[in-house]
Amino acid sequence: FKQKTAYEIYQSDWSSDVCSSDLQATATPVQGQVSVLHVEDVYPGAEGPPPNDQSSIRTITTYVAPTPGQAPTTGSVRRSAAAATVRFTSLATGSTHTCGLTAGGEAYCWGYNSDGQLGQVPVWGPWGDLGGQPAARSPQQVSGGTTFRSIVAGGTHTCGLSTASPAVTYCWGSYSINGPVNAPTAVSGAPAFASLYDGGSAICGLTDAGKAWCWGVNSYGQLGDGTTTWASTPVAAAPSLTFTTLSVGNGEQTCGVTTAGPTYCWGANWHGQLGSSTTSNSSTSPLLVRSEEHTSELQSH
Repeated sequence: FKQKTAYEIYQSDWSSDVCSSDLQATATPVQGQVSVLHVEDVYPGAEGPPPNDQSSIRTITTYVAPTPGQAPTTGSVRRSAAAATVRFTSLATGSTHTCGLTAGGEAYCWGYNSDGQLGQVPVWGPWGDLGGQPAARSPQQVSGGTTFRSIVAGGTHTCGLSTASPAVTYCWGSYSINGPVNAPTAVSGAPAFASLYDGGSAICGLTDAGKAWCWGVNSYGQLGDGTTTWASTPVAAAPSLTFTTLSVGNGEQTCGVTTAGPTYCWGANWHGQLGSSTTSNSSTSPLLVRSEEHTSELQSH
């Protein structure tokens, strides 16, 4: 093939030298900055074009300029040394993306990146590999340099508690009803949380004192503040109760085990998911979860 540019591959899944029929820089690179290049008709692990090895793919990859302002030059394109395996101590899975934390608290994400949920600017590629969708096949480090003690992933967003003391809550992607952000952004008005819980489109946090706060979609009262108003910042949920743990169900209902023992749920109830034996379709306030055995015993007296 005719090979152009002498850039080092900055991120690559390929296990052998890469041949390309055409490499084009989107802009003149600057040393130390990542520039996106359009790479077409790449044949991984092949001695020649398909069908010698693998089928042709189209993809987007990134390169680093070797010297300040150097424009593309004629030369060979070679892969960088294979990246070391990233080891995670915890994982969080969203609808179409996954994130992990290392022992040092560094966050990595991979998968779909339509709204910046990977902590990187979404890059739409040519139709072909991954359907041109903004996505990453391998872990990408979340931008910003913040380290986290815990992380949760939702539909098109990711949130985490920083290692700072007290912990700061950060989110990225399309969290709650805010517009997409591509890097961890501190959640305005969030108290110091001890834990986070994610349901896809609603997020909740618990403080050390067991107080629940939630934000995001609230169509069925799943935020527990007595309304169906969506919230871009945390609102007090079930303020008369304290909890040991919470669970947010796909953004439609929320449940919590109280410090006193009983469990309460609120939000959507189309299928009886509040567990309170009520026939209403939803509840904006917490309802006590009742077992059928206990209910029938009460009715028999």
